[in-house]
Amino acid sequence: MDVFVARQPILTRNRSLYGYELLFRSSLENYFPLTDPDQATLQVIDNSYSVFGLDSLTDSTRAFINFTHDTLVKGYAHLMQRDDIVVEILEDVEPDPEVLDACRKLKSQGFTLALDDFAGSTLQEPLVPIVDVVKVDFPCLTNEERYSLPKRMKRPGLAWLAEKVETEEDFQVALRAGYDYFQGYFFARPNVVTGVKPDGLKINHLQILEEIQRPSIDIFKLEEMIKREVPLVYKVLRYINSAALGMRHPIDSLRQALLMLGEEGIRTFVSLIVLSDLNSDKPTELIKMSAARGWLCEAVGTAAGWTNLGNVLFLTGLFSLIDALLDQPLDFLLDQLPLPEIVVNTLLGKPTRLSPIRDLMGACEEGRLGDGRSMRRRSPHSVRKSRGAVPSLSRMGPRGPRLSSRGGNTVEARVRPLNRRNVERRQPMSG
Repeated sequence: MDVFVARQPILTRNRSLYGYELLFRSSLENYFPLTDPDQATLQVIDNSYSVFGLDSLTDSTRAFINFTHDTLVKGYAHLMQRDDIVVEILEDVEPDPEVLDACRKLKSQGFTLALDDFAGSTLQEPLVPIVDVVKVDFPCLTNEERYSLPKRMKRPGLAWLAEKVETEEDFQVALRAGYDYFQGYFFARPNVVTGVKPDGLKINHLQILEEIQRPSIDIFKLEEMIKREVPLVYKVLRYINSAALGMRHPIDSLRQALLMLGEEGIRTFVSLIVLSDLNSDKPTELIKMSAARGWLCEAVGTAAGWTNLGNVLFLTGLFSLIDALLDQPLDFLLDQLPLPEIVVNTLLGKPTRLSPIRDLMGACEEGRLGDGRSMRRRSPHSVRKSRGAVPSLSRMGPRGPRLSSRGGNTVEARVRPLNRRNVERRQPMSG
């Protein structure tokens, strides 16, 4: 899928590059479309990191990113590194107590704040003592006001940026008036940059799946990995605050949400949302099947006494259909992850200690559970090519999904359901 972002340079007094303002675009047409401003901010953040790479997009300078009332209050700026961005507060953001508190919090954590399109409005004045940069809307002011505004509101550490500078005369006026930074058509129009957002392969998603299957989850590392992708953060917070869990107080911190889920909840829920997000155009049944295979392998291995291989077995089942989900060669995908060698070899169809369980997956799905002699070694990803390879997963047992084969045999994965009682009684994980 093609994605777009426009960038316009911001220059210093000697015309060297200070940063870029990043602007949402939905096509190569260089204008802001009629779209939800909140979503525009989130798309710019997401695409800047996951598609373009922020350093590449800004030539290793700073990115000025527009923030609305809601994106400020909800703390989305915290998804980014404070040295990478300037939080630009849009001109229509009312400085209510929530906004002022959010801005003070960002300042205390070292973020740089800018006030957009300032023209001396009394509505925006409460934000001036907090921000680091004031962007002055040059066309809206007379020459006298362009000079007087920085002098009237001058304070130590406050920088002034002349924006919408369209002529040499505007630039010279801004220089004489003491402005620090400059932006506008006189220097450069916004340049639309095009990138391709991978609909399939998302290495960060795969790394998250690998991380949550470790014997002891590093909650801080997992938090950083999930924060790289705004949609994942949104889904985790929406789930933990859902009515089904009945939390007494809203959970607005990703780390707190992960602690509330607990290790078991993380492995179950995060696996599902990451797999479903990997390729949303794939059949839901294929995603359910991947998760069910993970649970099946772990349950069978545990029943066989392989309790020390629980995470390895879950990984083997979970990733057994990854090539079908991502439309990429299996060996290429497995090379992107630091998976245990035994998992890689098993998934590639090589004989390993886990081969019987790999074969059992195919036998279960094809109704061959009663014919152990007919089990043949094969690559699990070839199952999807067989007719009737996808089992019915519509029935859910009390402890998880039930895999029903055509032969009538049923294997129930023993997974403890996540509910409010379980969440509230879990002990927080150590970092």
